[in-house]
Amino acid sequence: MFLVRLPCGVVQPLEAILMHILGIVSGGAVNGATVHVVLLYRGLIANGHRVSLLCRPNTWAARRLAAEGVAIIESDLSLQPMAEARRIAGLARLQEVDAIHSHMSRSHNFSLLLRWHSSIAWVATAHTHTWHFHWLLADRVIAVSNSVRRFLMNYALVHPKRIDTVHNSIDWNRFGEALSGQ
Repeated sequence: MFLVRLPCGVVQPLEAILMHILGIVSGGAVNGATVHVVLLYRGLIANGHRVSLLCRPNTWAARRLAAEGVAIIESDLSLQPMAEARRIAGLARLQEVDAIHSHMSRSHNFSLLLRWHSSIAWVATAHTHTWHFHWLLADRVIAVSNSVRRFLMNYALVHPKRIDTVHNSIDWNRFGEALSGQ
């Protein structure tokens, strides 16, 4: 069992620390990142965390997660003017969000503004080998593979101590029929 010392000095088992996570995804259709978001947030909910999803109107991920009780916050994720980032920052503070978790470029850019306006910790997930300035500005970066981790260190110049590798999950239920014959 892992123990964590909270800022107030109290020591708790790691499992007892539940968070409110504001996930942000800009993709509207089904792709690797949006499937990852749905599977990841289902797992977080199953482990007792509270998840809200900020996304564009009527997205595939929002339709899937709304059916499971996730609070959906619709936004165009516009960067200019900054009124939208300020609006979402106020909402995040009001709802006591503990962490911002972004996926995909537009979401990362919006999260940068949101982090600036809210002071809430920001974790960005890197799904591809693409250089973006926001990798350097996120509090933490999650790489979905060791290959993406190496790219972030060698080309995006993210310090290794700020990168965690968390491999994509697999929905075994989708492969049930194929696996049942083995």
